[in-house]
Amino acid sequence: MHGIHRKAYAAFLQGIHERVRDDFYWIAGLYKGGDVPEGLELYSFPASDWAIFTAKGSMPGSLQTLNTAVWQERMMEMKVHQIKIDFNVTEQISRFVYVYILEADSLYLIDSGVYGCEKQIMDYLYTIGRNKDEIKGIFLTHAHPDHIGSAAWFQEHTGCRIYASEGEKSWIEDIDLQFKERPIPNFYKLAGKSSRVDVVVKDGDVIKLEEGLTVSVIRTAGHSCDEVSYLVCDNMFIGDSVPVKGDIPIFIDEREMRETLHILKDTKGVKTYYPAWDQTYIAEMMEHKLNEAGELIDLLKKTVSESDDGGELPVLVDRVCDRLKMPMLKSNPLFSRTIECLRQEA
Repeated sequence: MHGIHRKAYAAFLQGIHERVRDDFYWIAGLYKGGDVPEGLELYSFPASDWAIFTAKGSMPGSLQTLNTAVWQERMMEMKVHQIKIDFNVTEQISRFVYVYILEADSLYLIDSGVYGCEKQIMDYLYTIGRNKDEIKGIFLTHAHPDHIGSAAWFQEHTGCRIYASEGEKSWIEDIDLQFKERPIPNFYKLAGKSSRVDVVVKDGDVIKLEEGLTVSVIRTAGHSCDEVSYLVCDNMFIGDSVPVKGDIPIFIDEREMRETLHILKDTKGVKTYYPAWDQTYIAEMMEHKLNEAGELIDLLKKTVSESDDGGELPVLVDRVCDRLKMPMLKSNPLFSRTIECLRQEA
């Protein structure tokens, strides 16, 4: 019924409209004359586009049931929420990471922050009218402590499934092994506890979460051995896949790092990128970040090549840091690993 001014009845206290993006939709019973049902009031609605549904049962309950069905089945679209998790690696080194919540019929996390941040996540859920029991899955991009920290807690308290790649699985399920192979300060305060990977994902997988909501898996390794990104509709969650100009460049495989940059550039249909380290980016801005990342790798590679005389790695790291005027990275074991992989690829 396009553009027709209608009279209808609705239960005012139950909420006769819901806001969707910048529009309103209205749920109301068509008035055909006679007495208005008890508990309802008569309203004159503006001209609009109307769809007709059958509401079965007594009023006003049947209207509310219809409202819920229309919202969930026809109007509900996935929303993405970004939560900034601040933490300290040491007393002197402050960092942050972003956790993303996919809000649909159920809830899904992209990464889980550091150990202890579950309260911050639950507090945020409360502000949007949701709760932890609605979390059905956690999609981990990789196994580093600032991404897996609260995963075990949510798995234990909600029964949600954890998704991760085969190459990252061992470090997620055995954080002692991760600390042995990649020790960092305050590791256990950040990583928390080991968790169980319920679903092993790989490049090319498409996972159906619910009606109209799927997750595509894209391998974007280099920062870690088997990192993956997740494409949901036209949103791509890229974890730490892209080294950032002005931040600590951390990657363990130069060839795979460069390949990841090409993969991200070539992935079609992405409107918004969601990194773990920064604001969200539209496609044009992300292309700029990818170009910067390539230039950063080139600069590091050139500096390593010009500074390397075949001596001990710590000496090379010191020289690179001096030339780049980044003395604060001399004692950073993760940056040392970056220099080591660039030396090996030379």
